[in-house]
Amino acid sequence: MPLDRDRERRRSGRLRIGCETTESKIDANEMDETGGAVEIRQIDQDLENVLALLREARYKQWVQNEKLAAVGELIAGVAHEINNPLAVMLGYVNLVTHELGPTVWSVRMEVDLIVQQIERIRKIIDSLLYIARPMDDVELLSPEATATLIQDSLGLVLDQAPGSRLKVCLDLQATCPVRIGRQDLQQVIVNLLVNAVHAVEATGGLIEVGSRDWEGRGILISVRDTGPGVPAHLIEKIFRPFFTTKGAGKGTGLGLSVSTGLIRRYGGALSLQETSEAGTEFHIRVLAEPVFDDEDTWLAQTLVSSLESRPRPASEYNARRRDSEPQSRHAAAQDDAMPKHFKDQDFLPLQIAVLTVSDTRTEENDTSGRCLVERAEAAGHRVMAKRIVPDDIYRMRAAFSEWIADPEIQVILSTGGTGVTGRDSTPEAVAPLLDKPLEGFGELFRSFSLEEIGTSTLQSRALGGLANGTFIFCLPGSSGACRTAWDRILLAQLDSRTQPCNFAQLIPRLLER
Repeated sequence: MPLDRDRERRRSGRLRIGCETTESKIDANEMDETGGAVEIRQIDQDLENVLALLREARYKQWVQNEKLAAVGELIAGVAHEINNPLAVMLGYVNLVTHELGPTVWSVRMEVDLIVQQIERIRKIIDSLLYIARPMDDVELLSPEATATLIQDSLGLVLDQAPGSRLKVCLDLQATCPVRIGRQDLQQVIVNLLVNAVHAVEATGGLIEVGSRDWEGRGILISVRDTGPGVPAHLIEKIFRPFFTTKGAGKGTGLGLSVSTGLIRRYGGALSLQETSEAGTEFHIRVLAEPVFDDEDTWLAQTLVSSLESRPRPASEYNARRRDSEPQSRHAAAQDDAMPKHFKDQDFLPLQIAVLTVSDTRTEENDTSGRCLVERAEAAGHRVMAKRIVPDDIYRMRAAFSEWIADPEIQVILSTGGTGVTGRDSTPEAVAPLLDKPLEGFGELFRSFSLEEIGTSTLQSRALGGLANGTFIFCLPGSSGACRTAWDRILLAQLDSRTQPCNFAQLIPRLLER
């Protein structure tokens, strides 16, 4: 029968398919009236063509990966350079607002618009840096953990939309555990839910969130809304960076592009489904076990190693140390008094700015500011700048913002304005600028101050924190308080030799993402 002859012919013909070559060997005796040898040669040629296309696609993907790595590095560096002037701009906008006084109302709308646009730029930068940060640790999420994560994400989004006329339907049926970075998955779900809420919050509507097993390979998470949907001519554009259908100032256009990148890190996919009804439906496909080929692994490692934002790398920091002046005799004497395990390590001088907050002091009678300058220099550090500003929240904030944005300033020390009188407003000026407060500094200072001035230390609101990789310490205005803070806390914590840990050794890592 023809079928039997075809089977025999396939057994005698040898077809080997590899990554680089395709070989077909046909015995001339096997040729018959059906043209079997011709058929196999045609298959052989088709496979050669397919392999050529795959090699070309693989090369294009490699080129694209190289471009992504380069763009990621550029993002990390440019984002930092943009953040610096933004901090200065925001500080001086506050200062201008204060200086204008009651007359600011004539331009209040314009001033508010400037502040809104600065905040919008910051949000864009944060989104870009989210792409550049390393992958989360992959963990096994049970079906229950995934369901909880989805419910928590929904709660986070709905809390930001109080009073919205929308309904939510949950249908969580997935039973397959998956391995993925928990925060990355939540970020993707939140981004989709935010879009869904924006689509229906004005007129009311339904948001459906579901999960189910996906072809034995993992799970599929769906987010659907009954909003106006995506016009056909925009479907191909919505995953592009900076493309948004929202009104001006309501979106960065990075949510879907960031989400796509996050899911692809783990071998999954994010897609928009075509629906016959009005609305939009997105599918997140998450693999039970992330699968990366060699190039994917290489790209992931490249992202981890090269896309981090390091505006002040350790090499630059060490170069500053090598170029710095020799330590003073006072610092050398301090070294002699230190235990051996301190002296065996290199001292890393820091670059410090000193700010005196006072309505009455001048350079001639600024004993507190001079105390901090002398002690910092005696310890071997560089004092890069010193300034006196009045007890004015906006002038203070402008000065702090300028130094926070200066990559040459690593530590800011201020004295004055930390009390409780009407003009004491240093904490109010500084607190909005801080990325990370250091509550322990104020607590430790007051504990030492208690030994010296008793319960009067309750009137001190000394504080510390971090802003844009810069340490900030705000001290009371008295010389005695400055001596206490420096001698008992800052001298050791700003010395890279202090064990088991200190602030100085953390500086190269403060801006890691």
